[in-house]
Amino acid sequence: MKSCYLSFLLFFFLPIISLSGQSSAALKDKLNRNLPSEERLEVLRSLITLLLSEDKAQVQSVYLPMLHEEVARSGNREFLAYETEINASLMYLSGQIDSARVLFLRARDLYVAAGKQDKSLNAYCRVGIMHSLKGDYNRAEQIYREVMSSGAGYREVMAQVYNQMGSVFQYRGTKDSALIYYRKSTELYEQLKDTAGMMRPMHNSAILLKEGGKNAEALELLMRVKSWRE
Repeated sequence: MKSCYLSFLLFFFLPIISLSGQSSAALKDKLNRNLPSEERLEVLRSLITLLLSEDKAQVQSVYLPMLHEEVARSGNREFLAYETEINASLMYLSGQIDSARVLFLRARDLYVAAGKQDKSLNAYCRVGIMHSLKGDYNRAEQIYREVMSSGAGYREVMAQVYNQMGSVFQYRGTKDSALIYYRKSTELYEQLKDTAGMMRPMHNSAILLKEGGKNAEALELLMRVKSWRE
């Protein structure tokens, strides 16, 4: 079960497509143009977000330094937080969970300073994930509940944190509660028309349904996830 959970945690950090829906080649081409600072930062964010799932080495060697220079030049506090968050994600992906947790917490604080409440809550949710990966499910649940209490107005935040709450109950063996949270997460992702996001709670629900002997329901969910991934 843990391997399945870890594989789908990657979706939290590695979106299947960039937020702009553009290819990495198109985004790289844009960077060669004389863009205003704000637009350049947005293109870098979309490109880095996409390349995290394609070429992490290129992110680290080329585009993260480029982002750092642009942030230093512009003084943009939101993108300083984003830079910190990407460094945290890279540490997570290299197995440095404790260091990643510290940086995600730092990113949360920087997003707060930049007035980006939704992004600060997302970063804080990732702090919870780092605790969960270390087996500290009580602390993870505490963080997720803090996120839920502050994130009611942000559907994307709530969709993510409901999935993570489901994972806490799944690990504890409280399957009914886990399925409730996974269902809430799926419903919100469906409202947001976020197919990639829906795959996380649907996959996790399928695992629990299969364990409960509900093979037909589990298979239906897994086939939907498979078709979307393809």
